Amino acid sequence: MIKKLLSILLIFSLIPVAWGVGVQQVKAETSGKKQLEDVRDQKKQSETEMEKIEDLKVETQKELGKIETDITNLDKQIAELNKKIAANQKHVDKHEKVLSEHLRRMYVHDSGTYLSHMLNSDSFSQFLERFEIVRLLMKEQADVFNKYLDMKHSLEKNKKDLEAKKKAQAELLKKSEAKVKEINAKLAKYKDQLDQLEAKERNLLQKYAGAFGGGGGILAFPSTRGTVYWNYGQNRGSHIHAGIDIPRPVGTPIFAAESGVVQSIRSDPNGYGIYVIIRHNNGLSTLYAHMYRYQVIVGAGQRVSRGQQIASVGNNGRSSGPHLHFEVHKNGSPVNPRSYLQ
Repeated sequence: MIKKLLSILLIFSLIPVAWGVGVQQVKAETSGKKQLEDVRDQKKQSETEMEKIEDLKVETQKELGKIETDITNLDKQIAELNKKIAANQKHVDKHEKVLSEHLRRMYVHDSGTYLSHMLNSDSFSQFLERFEIVRLLMKEQADVFNKYLDMKHSLEKNKKDLEAKKKAQAELLKKSEAKVKEINAKLAKYKDQLDQLEAKERNLLQKYAGAFGGGGGILAFPSTRGTVYWNYGQNRGSHIHAGIDIPRPVGTPIFAAESGVVQSIRSDPNGYGIYVIIRHNNGLSTLYAHMYRYQVIVGAGQRVSRGQQIASVGNNGRSSGPHLHFEVHKNGSPVNPRSYLQ
């Protein structure tokens, strides 16, 4: 009887302890969920800013295309001016020699000699003949001098034009470089923020694994770490977006998010391009899209391991830029990958 009473007393004494531990656990999980929600809200804001910058980048690339066209045109104009300068320099040098010879002769036979020659004419008709000869000689010398001046002025104008073109080109190059630096700086800023937020998110998922539901981050990330557009459920007008987009350069590795069997490799030219479906346990399957066929390095029916490379990022199908479209399906229906990814 005494033993029974002691047992009952012991059980009742442990109830408050167990209750306290349970309350603390619930509080910890609630706190963890709140932290995770805050981190994800911040990530969403950063991703929204990244999307705006990506849009700005597209517009900037168009503007840079125009600038590069102008620079190319200036290259051609500069090349043409350099040819003209070289040709005009030859003409100037040639006429300079001729003019020097004329000036030397004028120095040897000064204008007084010409006048004396005319005045010593035996008749008026001879005077007129000698006058005409002198006039023609003077005209020839004047023509040589004028041609020299024209060539000299043309050469100087070409050189001024060349300097102006080079200055314009330098300004365009500077403007182009500044725009690229500005965009890259903005992208780097938000990429750093996203990297930090993703690290916080991973730590929270690991710390509170299994407490958040929806898979608890059981799948590995399917590509290299970086920017993610968490746009699952987005209304695209013609359809609801069934996955997330992971923008990466063409050729970036794509990894199996979990061990499983390659269910199929399919082609959808007007949508997913080439895409792969992997079947996992627990009713889960994952889909990887927008590859080219040559990039897929696994076959249908093949068993793959978690983290194994199965393909590379492409830009095939209905795609506005190189990226991996990634979906998670539970019992055949798409679910939000965010809850399942680590």
